[in-house]
Amino acid sequence: MIDRTYRINDVVKSEFLRLPLTLLANPKYKQMSLEAKFIYSLLLNRMTLSQRNDWINEDNEVYLIYTREEAANTLNISYKKSIAAFRELITNGLLYEERQGLGEPNLLYVLKAELEDEDAAEFSENFEGKDTEDDEKEPANPVNMQTCQNGISRTAKMAHQD
Repeated sequence: MIDRTYRINDVVKSEFLRLPLTLLANPKYKQMSLEAKFIYSLLLNRMTLSQRNDWINEDNEVYLIYTREEAANTLNISYKKSIAAFRELITNGLLYEERQGLGEPNLLYVLKAELEDEDAAEFSENFEGKDTEDDEKEPANPVNMQTCQNGISRTAKMAHQD
């Protein structure tokens, strides 16, 4: 086989989850647990699969099926934590559940996160790490630090040990 072909581990390694910064910027979502935010990212990712499977209702809304058990297994958390995280998403207006018949999984509709302009501006300023005049700036190269070719900084003693 050609040594440049993608293998399954290459495909998995190159996949990323989207975590909307809105979940960090909007004060309403800041208080949510990390499990809830992470499950929201998993649900956003799963929507791509739903679209490919043509899981779209009569109003052109994409829905998905993702159980609390699946979330708990994926994140290696307890089923109770998964239930609580789904409840947080529903309470904060990020997820809508449509119940199906008995024994059938619910249809999930991921809702768009909201963000006010003021919150976005404040978060953007802080997230980008803009320094104010009062902030002390860290020296570009602290004493006894060495920057290597790969961009890793370490003390001269650590470099010598390597």
